[in-house]
This record gives sequence, C-alpha cells and structure tokens, in this order.
Amino acid sequence: MSSDTQNAKQVVLAFFKELDSANPENVEEVLARHTSEDYQWRGCHPFNEINSLNELSTSFWQPLKQSFKRIQRRQDVLMAAQNS
Repeated sequence: MSSDTQNAKQVVLAFFKELDSANPENVEEVLARHTSEDYQWRGCHPFNEINSLNELSTSFWQPLKQSFKRIQRRQDVLMAAQNS
C-alpha cells in the first residue's frame, strides 16, 4: 500500500478522533477543520443528505452528542486504496 494511502488513512483517523472527543458546542468547528466547504453528508432517514456544516452540526451531531453522554464509535475496519 502506498505511503499516500497510509497518509490519507491517518488524516481520516485524526478527523474521527477529534470528532469523537468534540462536545456539542464545538462539533461544527471540528467539521469545518476536517471537511471542505462543499462537503456532502449522506445519512439515514430522516436526515438523508445534508449540504451545510451548520445544519449537520445542529440537526445531527449536537442532538446525538447531547442525548448520549458516553457514546462510543467502534472502528472495525478502515479501507483505503487508489480509486481510478
């Protein structure tokens, strides 16, 4: 596996780590640091597609983090490769 792929995986893992430790008040700042302005989030119903970091933060992440104080994301697999 190329070092570019390994570096990309480290970027994703850093994002996940920071998002996991974010509190409801600063989750939008974390999203802004790790995503682009045209970031598109696709989730299950009733959230579906969200195209605004503010909306993603206020509609999904803030309520989730406020509802579950000890929520834990479990990473079983992280796959990455060149997509051509």
